[in-house]
Amino acid sequence: MRAPVHYADDVASEKAKRAKFLTKSDDLRACPFCRELFVTGESDECPECGIPVRDIADLPPSPDAERLMHEEAATRPHLHTVPQAEPLPIKDMSRGRGPLLACALLGLLAFYLPWAVQTMPETVSMSGADMAHKASFFWSSFTAWLVLFPAVASRRTILKMHGARPAIIMLASLPAVWCGFLLSKPTHLTVKGVPFEYHWGPGFWATFALSAIATAVAFRFGGRLDDVRVSHGSSSGEVVH
Repeated sequence: MRAPVHYADDVASEKAKRAKFLTKSDDLRACPFCRELFVTGESDECPECGIPVRDIADLPPSPDAERLMHEEAATRPHLHTVPQAEPLPIKDMSRGRGPLLACALLGLLAFYLPWAVQTMPETVSMSGADMAHKASFFWSSFTAWLVLFPAVASRRTILKMHGARPAIIMLASLPAVWCGFLLSKPTHLTVKGVPFEYHWGPGFWATFALSAIATAVAFRFGGRLDDVRVSHGSSSGEVVH
């Protein structure tokens, strides 16, 4: 007896079982072309297409079955296939997120502390913002911290952290590179016969130190891929597919 035809293979299997056409899934065969269903031993060829029938488990999903699966998947929340793709809680500060966010906030604050203290010809203290108003390239340090904070805060999965690691390293190291460039400049100079002398203030050195710390942390941003906390135990030491 020929089993009824349905649009999805899984639906057909269930209906056939209910109608007692088969006792297990291995008893169901189908035409690879039209997907007409047959019970094992009923026919070796599809009478409509003339194609040898095959075990339904060996056939890929039919177009109708794929369409139904896509429609069903669209109505359900996305399911993560690996623990590295599961988002961490917003308040989770592990895997370098906490130190990097703290460095970014402190770096923004340090930009408004005294960066340069002029002692000749008069005593003047200038913050990074004051210097940026005179020379716009001083904003590069502030911009690096400003971009680093949301870049780290928005990466909540281990895979995204690893993918963003090169960019995080670049942003974290930029203030230190800029401070190193400024350190290479002389602090004693003469402009139109007037001597100037200054030294670097606490805001400058705080920026340099914070950038060095952030860069060291950024190289390990996201932690190890094979050490993942899951609902039960840990995946450390196991092969993760």
